[in-house]
Amino acid sequence: MSIGGSAPIPSVVLLHEALRQLQEYETALLSDEERLRRLKYGKERLETEKRELQTKLINDRSKELMIEQKRSVDSSASFQELDVAATLMKELDACRKKENKLRNELVKTRQELTIARAQLIPHTHKAAPAPRTPDPPQTRADDGALFEEELWTPVPTPTL
Repeated sequence: MSIGGSAPIPSVVLLHEALRQLQEYETALLSDEERLRRLKYGKERLETEKRELQTKLINDRSKELMIEQKRSVDSSASFQELDVAATLMKELDACRKKENKLRNELVKTRQELTIARAQLIPHTHKAAPAPRTPDPPQTRADDGALFEEELWTPVPTPTL
């Protein structure tokens, strides 16, 4: 726009630039939200698998205790019982390894969530603080279950 052949009105140019920046911000925010949603799903899946492995571990431990009790009653344990015990010990060891692997994946997923959350925040401010390192997981005293702080933070709308 120009008035009588003069240069464009500065406020119109600023308004067009602000609109362009808002559209870029909106596109970046949508892709970050999708990534965050996928990370949350992965975290939930890992936690479910961890609970299943813990249940299996408890069952395997009870089987192991039953075998040990039977051995103490019958000092002449058969070779079959020894094979079962060895198999159970191998399964228990495999479960423990898988549990450790899942714990490591859970820590990695939490770190990715923290990074994704930190990346969402700079889009709302001109000068963003550096991403902070993730806090160590906290436990509730009642059941020892892990929990995270609220993942969604409202994003203020930019004023033009």
